[in-house]
Amino acid sequence: MALMTFLSTTPEPALITGEILAAADLPVVNQSGSDRRTTLAMLSAFVVARFTLNYMPTPCCLSSVNPVESSNSTTLTSTSGTIYDANLNAFTLVKSRLGGLGTALNGAYQNSTADVIWAGYYDRTFYTKNSSSIFHRWNGTSFDENVPDPRSTTRTGTATGAFYVSGGRIYDPQGSVYRARGVNVANWAATGNGAVNNVGNGTANGNFLLQLLPGCNMVRLNCQLEPVGTFDNFVSNVTKAKCVVVFEYHRTDSKIPNPQTDTLLWYGKNAKHYKLNPYVWFGTINEPGNPTNSTVANMHKAIYDAVRASGSKTPVMISIDSPYQNIKPYANHYSDMINVIWDIHYYGYALKRDIGFYSKDQVTINNNLASNIYLVQMGTGIFSRDGTMPLIVGEYGTSTDGNQPDVNGVQVVNAVHFADCSGAVAWAWSAGASDRIQDQGVLKSFGRTVRSWMAGSPPRTWSNLDDS
Repeated sequence: MALMTFLSTTPEPALITGEILAAADLPVVNQSGSDRRTTLAMLSAFVVARFTLNYMPTPCCLSSVNPVESSNSTTLTSTSGTIYDANLNAFTLVKSRLGGLGTALNGAYQNSTADVIWAGYYDRTFYTKNSSSIFHRWNGTSFDENVPDPRSTTRTGTATGAFYVSGGRIYDPQGSVYRARGVNVANWAATGNGAVNNVGNGTANGNFLLQLLPGCNMVRLNCQLEPVGTFDNFVSNVTKAKCVVVFEYHRTDSKIPNPQTDTLLWYGKNAKHYKLNPYVWFGTINEPGNPTNSTVANMHKAIYDAVRASGSKTPVMISIDSPYQNIKPYANHYSDMINVIWDIHYYGYALKRDIGFYSKDQVTINNNLASNIYLVQMGTGIFSRDGTMPLIVGEYGTSTDGNQPDVNGVQVVNAVHFADCSGAVAWAWSAGASDRIQDQGVLKSFGRTVRSWMAGSPPRTWSNLDDS
């Protein structure tokens, strides 16, 4: 056997058996010593670890093709094929020593899965099903057992009467997967009068908002530490329509306190006040831009702890300024959190920041946003007790500065509307001249596009000429 000849002539220890190398069918018998060493080095990182265990390799595992993340709904039912997650971890089905199939992750056999008859990739998460019809889900560090069938698109979770996070998804109180389709609303607009005779840009305590945007299921309420109870009428009207209201301290100076006592008291008192309303969530301080990364991580934990101290288990959205904010050294701040969701913001400037110019190419922008989402969910190396944290784009729109439309504003909005994440919240109900949903009660082109998206049919071609 050619490969056995290779093993007998190479001076390196035979770390892998001839049986395994034969299965790989690598043409190495006539290679020089240096080439043989190169081949063995390439194999040792991937193949050796796999086959010191008692199963055979999947041919695709030895492919030289650069891997890419698998498409949603990719499935495996045999040892043929590989599923790559967003972090390019390789999942394969392999023959176990006891018969049947098991799961391998980057070549390492996973003892927690056995008798596997199906594997699939849904919502950027790897799942298996065994012969007893029990589903397992990879949470980033281990496999969760007895999880819902990911192929169901309606009631995939358990009806608990509250929102909860599991495996990178958000579930609503009825047990359905929740995807945000929302709008940002300023504190004054929440309680201000709606358009009467074309005068006024408030929401009339939410009633006019629900009339103009009937598909809206989230409002990110931009607060300034108002007294508890200020927004009771707004919250009551909006949440009766099963629309989430997210209370967040909307500082705009990018200077985050450490955080101050009044800030924590505000979060804690509101969490207690709305504790019995599952449709009230909280978000950490807006866009924490210039402080040290430790300050940002400490702020996240302090606000989370203040909400939880009230007895509330409602979701908390974790805002970061960019995908490059390095809070990874403080991963232990987040590892015991439950029901937490990433909050990132995406405007045309992100292209300037990431690739150096305001690209108008739709594919480039789609890929850039997907990269931003991946960097936050996986690249940070931060996972909660629930595993992978879901992500909502907490702000997006047609204008970075609010005064002039971005040259790529339409493409940015399109990218967000079709992004693979847990939804988004448009900026804003009434803000600058170029990024408002409506003006004096009349939807602008951006607003009409958002309304169509909320209804489930976002347009791919539109113009924002009336947004300037």
